[in-house]
Amino acid sequence: MKRARERIVSKLLIADEYGNQIDKEYKDLSSKELHTLTENLCLRLYLFNYEYPAFLPHVFKAVREHPNLQKSDADQLELYSKMFELDWRRDSSYDNRNEFMSSNPIYLEGTNLKSYGEINADSVKEKL
Repeated sequence: MKRARERIVSKLLIADEYGNQIDKEYKDLSSKELHTLTENLCLRLYLFNYEYPAFLPHVFKAVREHPNLQKSDADQLELYSKMFELDWRRDSSYDNRNEFMSSNPIYLEGTNLKSYGEINADSVKEKL
C-alpha cells in the first residue's frame, strides 16, 4: 500500500515552474517540489465539493510522511484537510485494508451531516 501511495505522489508533479519535465522517484523529491505539490493539492480541494476520490487520502498521507516535507507544508496539509473534512489518517484501519483504493470510506464523525438523525449499525444496514 505504501509503495502505491509513493508512486502516485511521484507521478503527480509533471513539470517545474520553468516547464522542465520532472521524472523523479518519491524518495528523490525535494522540499521545493513537495511545497509545490502541497500548494497545488490544498488549493484544489474545494473543486471536489467534499466528494473526494478514493486515492486522495492516500496521496495526502504519502506527502505528509515524506522526510523532506517542511513543517510549514505539513501544517498547511493539516489545516486544509480539516477545513475540507478530508480524513486521511484513518485509511490504515483494518476495514479499509480489504478494499484498498477501490472505495472511499464514509466518515460521519466531525462532519456537518445532520439529515440522517441517529447513526447506528441497524440504520446503516437498512440504508445499504
